[in-house]
Amino acid sequence: MPLIPGEGVPFLATPLFWILIGTGVGGLIISGLVIYHIRKRPAPEGGQVLSRQSSGPVTDRELDQIADSISDYYHGDQYICKQVIKLAIEIAREGREGKPVGTAFVLGDSDAVLERSRQLILNPLAGHSECERMITNPDMRENIKELSLLDGAFVIREDGTVEAAGRYISIDTSNVRLSKGFGTRHVSVAAITQETKAIGIVVSESGGQVRIMARGRIILETN
Repeated sequence: MPLIPGEGVPFLATPLFWILIGTGVGGLIISGLVIYHIRKRPAPEGGQVLSRQSSGPVTDRELDQIADSISDYYHGDQYICKQVIKLAIEIAREGREGKPVGTAFVLGDSDAVLERSRQLILNPLAGHSECERMITNPDMRENIKELSLLDGAFVIREDGTVEAAGRYISIDTSNVRLSKGFGTRHVSVAAITQETKAIGIVVSESGGQVRIMARGRIILETN
């Protein structure tokens, strides 16, 4: 057993040894906590962050994970919800005409949403049949990708009918408590989810994130 020079006392029996042991164990615990929080970091507003495993097309498994994470906030058709989220992620990945695109979808409680919003432009979807305007219709999905270049939000009914594009949310946003740095699109969508039972899905033009909002705050963010 090692001895302390000049004293003949076993080093393992000294207070210094146990201090060193405690310091080392404490360092390991702190390091573990830091790593844990990096991997499971919260979203800016207290929601979850889901990091995608690849930059390829979103998978059914990823969509199921997202839908499960927001199931406490949206009780409508989960298949329709996943189709809207899938489209938002596609827009975030692909952009349009080689440029990043920012846009927003408001899903559910559509009558209340329409009452609290107005058209920025003539509704480009007016006059089309409900069948043509279904979010599950491949032609409609391609049209939405083109229309995502326009300002304003898409309003989607609970059954998947795309009711309007280019919709301006015209409500008071003073009660929204998002962090500084979020623009008008995020703030207005957060506000509409505060006043209705809808959820908002926002594609960030600057960073490519897709943020899902409910009850006035961000509940989930995908990278």
